[in-house]
Amino acid sequence: MVVVVKYFHEKDAAEFNELIRTHDERIIFLHHHLSLKTQLRLIINDLGTETRDILVVRFPKVKSLNRNQIVMDILMRGAVTYGDGNVWFPKEVWIFNPSI
Repeated sequence: MVVVVKYFHEKDAAEFNELIRTHDERIIFLHHHLSLKTQLRLIINDLGTETRDILVVRFPKVKSLNRNQIVMDILMRGAVTYGDGNVWFPKEVWIFNPSI
């Protein structure tokens, strides 16, 4: 499965905020500063409908993106596995204002 990854930088803030507003029903936010278990629990809670197909990460450090198991699973396998063999296939990953 192909996953589209979009990077937005500070100068793209207005465009990013507009996309968030217009695609709100499709978005799940990744709280990358929390533990992996908590991140997965929050994603599972947000997967109430099948319309959720965009993962959004705001203000991450590049190092934390490279170490985040959820992000790596999506980039390498195109999916996140959770629970008893459940799988979520996001179509897009939006990363806003990554920093070094």
